[in-house]
Amino acid sequence: MDFYTRMDPAENHSLHGLTLSLWRDAFPQPKTPPEGYDEDFMLDVLARIDQLTAPRQEPEARPNVLFILSESFYDLTRLPVLQYEGDPLENFHALEAESVSGTFHSHYLGYGTGYLEIPMLYGLNALDLPPGTNICFQDEAVYERFDALAEQFTKSGDYTAEMLHAYDNTLYSRTVTYPLLGFNDLYFSDDIQQMGIERADGAYGGFYMRDGYFFQGMLERMKAVNESGKRAFLFGITMENHQPFEPQKFNYECQIPLVAPDFTPAQRDIIRVMLEGITRADQALGELTSALRESEEPTIVVFFGDHRPNLFMPGGDTVYTLLGLCPENDTLNWTEEEINDLYSTDYLIWANDPELLGDLAGSRRNSSITALGPQLLELTGRPVSRYWALLEKVGEVCLTQTDLYFVDGEGRASFSREEADLSPEALELLELRDAVVYDAVYGKRYITEEMNLPPGA
Repeated sequence: MDFYTRMDPAENHSLHGLTLSLWRDAFPQPKTPPEGYDEDFMLDVLARIDQLTAPRQEPEARPNVLFILSESFYDLTRLPVLQYEGDPLENFHALEAESVSGTFHSHYLGYGTGYLEIPMLYGLNALDLPPGTNICFQDEAVYERFDALAEQFTKSGDYTAEMLHAYDNTLYSRTVTYPLLGFNDLYFSDDIQQMGIERADGAYGGFYMRDGYFFQGMLERMKAVNESGKRAFLFGITMENHQPFEPQKFNYECQIPLVAPDFTPAQRDIIRVMLEGITRADQALGELTSALRESEEPTIVVFFGDHRPNLFMPGGDTVYTLLGLCPENDTLNWTEEEINDLYSTDYLIWANDPELLGDLAGSRRNSSITALGPQLLELTGRPVSRYWALLEKVGEVCLTQTDLYFVDGEGRASFSREEADLSPEALELLELRDAVVYDAVYGKRYITEEMNLPPGA
């Protein structure tokens, strides 16, 4: 990668350190406008978007949606060499037969949860913004240019959107951005503990709130919203499996024995923490879906891991370098296949009413940080704005686009969009998105208002 290529600020800081990353950010230039950019050009873009998308009618089904970001969750049974005397993802694997599921392409490895939430809920990624800026700390007006994912549900008036986080309210400016993204109320760890939840093992497990306790909080809020006469769109962020992965994190407990003969005792201790955290996340998912099976309220659960854990070992290696999945910790020396593998987790979309998924139950589909929201909208048939209708189309040809790598709609990775073998139709969709984003973030906003209306409006 050329040193002067613009890149995501979080990745830049991780790779180059504070001083060098700030100096580096002084050189890349903001996005250049599309060739011929003016009002007529953007009106042509708008007309083309209307040709490629279509309006939708309000669906009969109005399920609750529990959209769950599970901290550092992924299918660790896909790792080589390591063996387990039991299935740590017993519930997840069983639910896959009833769900839409597959590989989930992330933007980070080991950190960056807040930087993933904005692309998921708003559709912009860090590379859409000026160099050196933080996607979580933009001017408030930036977050109001487009209607967000939650607003595709709430704008009809029959949904209430809430965010629940198993930690406190100090990180990633969530108390500022989430209300701007259409969320009516925010609940953090202290708020959840005021809900009167009774659980024999208490609120906390390891260093953070238990996922099982947290999911009971989500069910309490869903019940309250439903009793108010509304449907619930709840975005939940768990914490039990958050770093650090210190051997004493879960009091040295590991429910499923680990077989890792090629590792030292100290290394095995750290792997056991990963194993126990993911086992607990899976068990909490099983508790949640079991409770929803008993509920008369139709509900869809969207469940995904935001990124894999770092899992640093004594001496500076990671579990991934020791397993031969990458040559070293510096991603600049990885192949695109190594990046694509280690920057992926797993997801599923499950419903307590099989009819909500139709004939898609049990199907496999690649998804990503920027594709999962549009995928949910497509699945539920919600009427959407032109912006989200366009993102649905883009998600079919591009799952991930960052400074580090590009993943096409089939899950094939390249180092960049320019290196990907894209069809003319795919390139056109990406160029339409580029134009819409440029117009809203950098330009005159000739069609930004119209992008928040239904296709053809």
